[in-house]
Amino acid sequence: MPPWRELEPLKAFSQALESTARPGAEDGLRQAEELHQTLVREIERAREVVAFGLEAAAAGDEAGSRVAQEAVHNARTLLLGQRNGMGDIRAPAEAGLVWGQAAALAECHLALDRGRVGRWAHLTRQRGLRASHELGRLAAEGVRRGARATVAGARQFREWILLQVGWLVPPRPRLEPVGVRAHLGGALPVESQARELPMIYQRLFRLAPVEDPRFLVGREAELIGLAAAAAQWRAGRAASVLVVGARGSGKTSLLNCAVAGILAQAPIVRGQFSGRMTTAEQLHRFLRELFGVTGQGELMAALTEQPRVVIVEELERTFLRVVNGFGALRELLDLICATSVSTLWVLSINETAFRYLDAVLELSRCFSHRITAMFVERQDLTNAILQRHNLSGLRLEFTPVPRKEPRLRLLRRGLGLEQDLQELFFEALFRHSEGIFRSAFERWKACIESVEGGAVRMRQPLAPNYEPLRRELGQQDGFLLQAVIQHGGLTVEEVARVLDLSQTEARRAVDRLQALEILEPEPDGLGLRVQPEAGLFVRDFLHRQNLW
Repeated sequence: MPPWRELEPLKAFSQALESTARPGAEDGLRQAEELHQTLVREIERAREVVAFGLEAAAAGDEAGSRVAQEAVHNARTLLLGQRNGMGDIRAPAEAGLVWGQAAALAECHLALDRGRVGRWAHLTRQRGLRASHELGRLAAEGVRRGARATVAGARQFREWILLQVGWLVPPRPRLEPVGVRAHLGGALPVESQARELPMIYQRLFRLAPVEDPRFLVGREAELIGLAAAAAQWRAGRAASVLVVGARGSGKTSLLNCAVAGILAQAPIVRGQFSGRMTTAEQLHRFLRELFGVTGQGELMAALTEQPRVVIVEELERTFLRVVNGFGALRELLDLICATSVSTLWVLSINETAFRYLDAVLELSRCFSHRITAMFVERQDLTNAILQRHNLSGLRLEFTPVPRKEPRLRLLRRGLGLEQDLQELFFEALFRHSEGIFRSAFERWKACIESVEGGAVRMRQPLAPNYEPLRRELGQQDGFLLQAVIQHGGLTVEEVARVLDLSQTEARRAVDRLQALEILEPEPDGLGLRVQPEAGLFVRDFLHRQNLW
């Protein structure tokens, strides 16, 4: 008998068990193990949610009590939903064993049948022809769509040629019956409207500087830099720190955690430049009030006789971009150089003001350490948001991006080109917020579609259309926005001085930008600032105007 006609059933079945049944069974057991691990993680998450609620309840106020109640309810709902959604944990293991046995029998049958019919019979049983027919149909439909698009394009090109040579009368442009001026809210695809969120969610995503170190994500290198400056100062050498970052990037949160950690053992004096100052006398008055002394001699004694840390934020308020407008800042830099052995100065400034002052006064030369707390990586931003969300005890759902061709989406998914909805969301969120925490948190809350059934449903943050708003701005608007960002915020009177305008002209320009929702009043009531949601648009506009 020829060798290809010999059959060895026992050997074929043993090989099928080893090559097919065993991997299938292992895969089923692996899935069951993953389900167990998922359940353990959800139990741990529920525990953290309850612990966060108890921390809020410890404050003793009514809001904290409501947060605690919501935390317990959300944790219970989370576990019940997980239990109901998982079903029988043993099912994947059983399914893997059954599938492995069935696959082993099929493989054994194929091995025994190989000499007579061959592999084509097996492939036909696996509906290979049906799959090839479906791919062929999709390809043919794509060719037909491309042909129709080509014909339509050729027709349009012919009409364009006839219009250019004057053989066709150009159509009258259509005029809109109602013209509306563009504004920032109309450019954003998601309205930043007030939405009734659970109390625990409001507390987790409030736009306040972080004080709990566990919420300070992605700032390990910056904290190490602050610790190095503090160690140099404790060793008796001159040290001073300048923290540079965009507004809302987390400079205050970084300083809060440093005060609670690496700077906790030193006497600390902390304040903020809340008003505009341009003279040395204004600076001395501010420092005397900060230290609680009355005379200039007492101020110098406080800075030189006892080691201490002085933290002052909003350094951009110590100058005005006019003639003789840098007196306060120059005096402060001289004071830092003279006292940096006994006093560790830690100042913060926004990055636009720093670039300007570094070019004008060589600001960076006056500090031994510069901490750049500009932006964070995408993964750090994602972790910061998910960390807060997970403590709410609510599930997270993402709505898909609408597509015109559902069959194309199925084909992309089959080829592994379809992106996960969560990854797609955070990629867009990071791009639109530029890695700035405050902008990302505001954008996150604006994308909440609903909170019901123990789940937060998020709509995808589509790309804004800034072109209509960009057409509303002119060169003078660019100069005004640049000045506001450099100074952190400006009043109408300061705008008039910086841009050499009359009070009426400055008021008109500021009111117009407020109407476009680009400027808004400072939270403390001192002047106007660029609205955080408009930060990306303003930077892009200034870059186009060569003002960035």
